[in-house]
Amino acid sequence: MLSENVRIRLNQIPDLLVSCKDLIEFENILHEHEQLISRLIGLEPVQKVLFNDYTGVVKSLGGWGGDFVLATGDEAKQEYFKKKGYDVIYKWKDIVL
Repeated sequence: MLSENVRIRLNQIPDLLVSCKDLIEFENILHEHEQLISRLIGLEPVQKVLFNDYTGVVKSLGGWGGDFVLATGDEAKQEYFKKKGYDVIYKWKDIVL
């Protein structure tokens, strides 16, 4: 069940994400959102299930099956995903308006 506090926080997160001052703040907000949604839907976050040794943050996008995620990190970290068979990688600057 969605408490009022959780609903309010989930509604605040988009604004917080677009106003982040640095990567650490951005990653903290992504992590918080994953934890909130995980508790609501009763599924483990994709990072814990598929990418538990990744040093950045991995956030589910769309369904929670790991087929489409947002991952933080530089170009060197792309190799991590390529080695796991995820070879379609878009850069943030290429998809965000």
